[in-house]
Amino acid sequence: MDKVGICECCKNEFDYRPNKHHPTRRFCSHKCVQKYGGRRGIPLSKESRIKMSENMKGDKNHMFVDGSSKRRGAERQSSMRVREWRKSVFKRDDYTCQFCGIRPGNGIAVKLNADHIVPWSVSREKRFDIDNGRTLCVPCHKEVTREWLRKNWKNQYD
Repeated sequence: MDKVGICECCKNEFDYRPNKHHPTRRFCSHKCVQKYGGRRGIPLSKESRIKMSENMKGDKNHMFVDGSSKRRGAERQSSMRVREWRKSVFKRDDYTCQFCGIRPGNGIAVKLNADHIVPWSVSREKRFDIDNGRTLCVPCHKEVTREWLRKNWKNQYD
């Protein structure tokens, strides 16, 4: 039993199937919900968004630990050194997974990861050492990570 609604954001008609949790719908898509200002339907001003953002930074954030998270995130994600390290590892390994030998090309799409043999979190000195890197496809990288966690994970509740 479909119903027809009119989106409060884009004013387009859309079909929806009501249920006990959502007997009516106000928006045609998640994109319109976000554009309109979230679930409450109240668009937030730029000042409000900035204030919310400021209230989640640094030691005000529930994930804050000794101030190192900002430094770690910046170093790992946006560092030119990380990008250069990845390129060097891929080039050295000839863009080939070092476990299964799969290689992109000839109509085969393969997602490759540059993996740290000694994990990033364990050794600060080896983070950008090319000899501490290897090229792995996504399935092999998941398996290697799973094995490493099996051997090295210390259960915080034991």
